[in-house]
Amino acid sequence: MSSNESSFTIQQASAQNGPWTFAAEAGIDEQTITLSDLSVQQEYFFRIRAQNDGGSSAWSNIAQVPTVTSLEQREMSSFVVYPNPATGGAFTIALDNSLRSVPNVAVSIMDMTGAVVLKNVFPVSGTGELSVHLNTALRGIYIVKVEAAKRVDTRKLVIE
Repeated sequence: MSSNESSFTIQQASAQNGPWTFAAEAGIDEQTITLSDLSVQQEYFFRIRAQNDGGSSAWSNIAQVPTVTSLEQREMSSFVVYPNPATGGAFTIALDNSLRSVPNVAVSIMDMTGAVVLKNVFPVSGTGELSVHLNTALRGIYIVKVEAAKRVDTRKLVIE
């Protein structure tokens, strides 16, 4: 860590090996920057270096950062539960394309009191569809939680 920097230059790239382009200049007291020209659902790579009157430091290690859609779009597209309402406790969780490439997803089903009625890790097949059977579930409203690829999303499920 240096104590005599006067500014920082930040570069970005869409691949780890570049090509690198100027992203922002930050002052010594700035802890955040805002970049507005990024695409949604895209991986970006960033590096930074310090400057002072004597010159510039070496480039930092590369940081990989994914962008996401807005929260509403992200929640709507990560997975779908069908049929909903479900009869007899059998339903399907259909994963969107971004989750079909992960090897496994963790699924938890909670009733409205918060009690976990199912917790399991499912392997993801090429179709991205998971068949779930809650044979002992009573009629009611449940919360389906899917965790994968550093994402956690929930949906409401009605069992008739």
